[in-house]
Amino acid sequence: MKASNDELKQYLGTWFVMLDTFHQPDTVPFEREFFQRMIDIGFKGILALDDIHLNSEMKKWWKEVQDGAERGGYHTYDISEIGHLTGTGLVDFSGKVSLKK
Repeated sequence: MKASNDELKQYLGTWFVMLDTFHQPDTVPFEREFFQRMIDIGFKGILALDDIHLNSEMKKWWKEVQDGAERGGYHTYDISEIGHLTGTGLVDFSGKVSLKK
């Protein structure tokens, strides 16, 4: 998180980023900080989040991410059914994702 916004844009100049880190967004707020940085730099891809149902902190944070979608200009999808046992979420900053059941 020490990278400048310009440096971060160089690393995240892709359409897909997978975030699988501490899983404690309140205790060790890396997930929160990383997510906000994605918004701040204007990321326009898809962010995959692992373990969104792993523990109470992750469940709470995923709910917050979902609740902030309209205000943040992104869409969220819980794809745990086809993803990871402890939950997989997609955050679409591109507006291009369309899921069919």
